Amino acid sequence: MPNTTDCRVLEVSVLGPISIDKLPPFPTDDSEVARRRRIVIDFVVYLALNGGQTTETIDEEFFRNARQPSQVRWNVAAMARHWLGRDRLPRTTRDGVVRLAGVTTDWARFGLYHQRGEDDLALRLVRGQPLTGLSRHVSGWADMWQAQMIAVIHQTGISYGREHLHRENWTEARIGIKAALSVEPASIPAYGLADALARKTDDAVALERSRDAKEQARGALHDPRYV
Repeated sequence: MPNTTDCRVLEVSVLGPISIDKLPPFPTDDSEVARRRRIVIDFVVYLALNGGQTTETIDEEFFRNARQPSQVRWNVAAMARHWLGRDRLPRTTRDGVVRLAGVTTDWARFGLYHQRGEDDLALRLVRGQPLTGLSRHVSGWADMWQAQMIAVIHQTGISYGREHLHRENWTEARIGIKAALSVEPASIPAYGLADALARKTDDAVALERSRDAKEQARGALHDPRYV
């Protein structure tokens, strides 16, 4: 049974494969238990990113494919409450709002660091494609969040990498390039920075790898931003 008096902030990690503090790793099998747990994790991620939402909005955005959205929501919320603790997910308020308590995300930390001008700390939070591992049925709300995260992280990584490349701070430049490529694997601007970094550091092997990867990305890419 969870500790319902635990007041420590719980962090939901979404900047890569999804994970939640103090909960087991994301399930990967096709069992019924794993399927239910994935839905609960999706629900926790949804609430953590969106903050307080009315039950009507939740039913429309998250449970829109359910035959009885309100009943399914009640069941999923009950399971989430059992795992996280009652204090983490209080019951619906009188105004019909559902919200998590004492829960944050690494995306929120990214934004805080970015606002402070601490992009090095922000970019170190990125572990891969945002929201990796959400259930296949999730769409709409998750697509919006993922697109926003990718755009912000990619631009921040490119700007940070370019700035530190100019300053000849190679370690920091690599951090920016790595973050940009982790969310946009076919990013021609990021490969351009990687080329420049390899030339400046006389790394012939890295230069060849970067150029090969850039050509593969260019051949597979259809986004007009990068052609």
